[in-house]
Amino acid sequence: MNSVNWHFREKTRVEMNQDIQLVEFFADEPINTRLAREVIQNSLDAGFAKQLPDGHHNDQNPVKVRFSLNGLSEPLRAERAERYFAGLSEHLSDIEGLDDAVRAHAVDGTLLDSDVKFIVIEDSGTVGLCGAPERHEDPPPDSMDANDFYWFFRNVGRSGKRGSDNGSWGLGKWVFPDASGASTFFALTTTDDDTLLMGQTILQEHHFSGRKYAPYGYWSDPDEDGFAMPFRLSRPEHRPIIEDFISDFGLKMRDEPGLSVVIPFPRVANSNDGESDGTNTHELVNAVVHNYFYPIVRGWLEVSVGGDAGQFPVQINSDTIRDVVQGIDTSGPDPGQWTPRSYRRVFRMLDETANLHPTDFIQLSEPPTQNDGYVHTDDLRGLRDRYEAGDLLPFNIRTTVRRKNNQTVDTEFKVYIRCEPELDIGHDYFIRGTLSIPAMDYIKKHKALALIVVDQYEPLSEMLQDSEPPAHTMWRPQAQRVRDRWVSPQRRINGVRDTTKNILWHLEEQHSGLQTDAFLDLFAVDALQNAAAGSGSRSGTSTRSRKKAIPNSPAQFAVSQSRGGFRVAPSKGVDIPRQVVLRVAYDVPRGDPFAKFDKNDFSFRGARNLRVKIDDGEIVNDADVKALSNNAVKLRVKDPNSFSFSVSGFDEFRDVVVRIDPDIQE
Repeated sequence: MNSVNWHFREKTRVEMNQDIQLVEFFADEPINTRLAREVIQNSLDAGFAKQLPDGHHNDQNPVKVRFSLNGLSEPLRAERAERYFAGLSEHLSDIEGLDDAVRAHAVDGTLLDSDVKFIVIEDSGTVGLCGAPERHEDPPPDSMDANDFYWFFRNVGRSGKRGSDNGSWGLGKWVFPDASGASTFFALTTTDDDTLLMGQTILQEHHFSGRKYAPYGYWSDPDEDGFAMPFRLSRPEHRPIIEDFISDFGLKMRDEPGLSVVIPFPRVANSNDGESDGTNTHELVNAVVHNYFYPIVRGWLEVSVGGDAGQFPVQINSDTIRDVVQGIDTSGPDPGQWTPRSYRRVFRMLDETANLHPTDFIQLSEPPTQNDGYVHTDDLRGLRDRYEAGDLLPFNIRTTVRRKNNQTVDTEFKVYIRCEPELDIGHDYFIRGTLSIPAMDYIKKHKALALIVVDQYEPLSEMLQDSEPPAHTMWRPQAQRVRDRWVSPQRRINGVRDTTKNILWHLEEQHSGLQTDAFLDLFAVDALQNAAAGSGSRSGTSTRSRKKAIPNSPAQFAVSQSRGGFRVAPSKGVDIPRQVVLRVAYDVPRGDPFAKFDKNDFSFRGARNLRVKIDDGEIVNDADVKALSNNAVKLRVKDPNSFSFSVSGFDEFRDVVVRIDPDIQE
């Protein structure tokens, strides 16, 4: 056996020079958020691989994940650490982007002069990293054999996951070295065949002793060709190494198949501005709840977090999660969606959905639209009494998807809606498989709560997954990857994303003002009808509050989607002002979007990236226009029967709010 230390491959002069830039895919999120989401996602995928072929989850044997921070207060003694880091320190001294203290100690050769802190992440109820560790090429496309070890250790940006898995970019494992100040991790996996152990570091191209090395290094037992091979419990000479590793790092869950990851030199320090920039119990708990409340409440997942400084770890499961959310952080991008009160409402809804029989669901043969001609319009409006009474309305909605060069297949998803009059703003929560998609919330203008669930094994789930960025935070209908793989994905994805607000459009007794949320693509609409109310007020109000103030006011203008923008036209049979002021702003999580408009967002002055078209009307360019902001334009209607105003060129990943007021100086 070769010496137990770190091995790096020396590069030759014919190879391309390239540094690893994976962190940019997750740069907008805190370490704890991306660590919790990516780790649990992989564990659930490995756990559901053990489920029955019909895809039913087993709440009697949930996937268990353990985030242990014991190694922060009880670090590995320096004299024990030498065996795990021999040959690594010298390769760290030439690397930018590492933890400042780690790099400084690497430069002066004192990295192992003090004890080594670490964190441990383990799972059980999974299959571990299966497959032949000697594999070095992709398996055949139609292979049903598991090759998780190969995909985990020998690929970056490439994945062997199938459509029913939660992740597929092949970048999720980057969170392990990312959480380490030395960009290093160890993985010990138990399968039905053996227990394997190997370490990996992902650095940059670097120099040592006048030689250039590749970014990847391995703590391993390389073969005669230098190919990194893991230590095996089945080999007598490797057994002491693995047993010492389990003891030194306090691993607890390796009596059955699963994966344990040790992250040394964890990023736990505070940044200069005082905000947390490292792993800690509180933020990990927040991230677990925000991203995985659905499988936890269902009983498919149990998570343990903490244990630092003698504290008992926080246990998050179906029995404890209601107590856990009492202490969660509510300072996210939209605190109203993440408060303990909001979660209790969602959990109550989930409890009710668990007892539903298939015959309890309201069946829709296609996703709803905001159109009186929608095939189920009468059915939806017939539900108004139940909705206003606060009943839970469960929908099973059918649709179709089609991969390029394949046949169209049927698929479906479920939506649960309840009227919640005491809410200040409404919320809809999106679940794909077991993962919460946190950056989407489209019914703030309604006092309702909704849950949209796409089962992991539905073909629709695979399409939605392809539309997500590597961090899996939203559905992007125009993402290149989904357009490359699917036929008409934009219409299908928007049909799912907009389902709740479109159902609510039918359930509302009256539709005052413009069609609220009329866009079927990328924009939300909130146009005020102050003219109908007989006032010149310019403050934003919700659809519901306007309904009470002007209960019989018809919509004067209708808004519809156009490519990359919107179109405004008079509603049929309604008198309209002959001169109006139209204002546009990007929506914001809190506050008045018009008050928070930034001149750098877009501008009607000089049409910065905006393309404007007007039919049977004109833009008023008198001196009074100078008083308007860059996001406003004054319009004069020449012919109400054929007038229209169209704008395109907005940021496709931001919601747009539109407001129309009468020109009081007309």
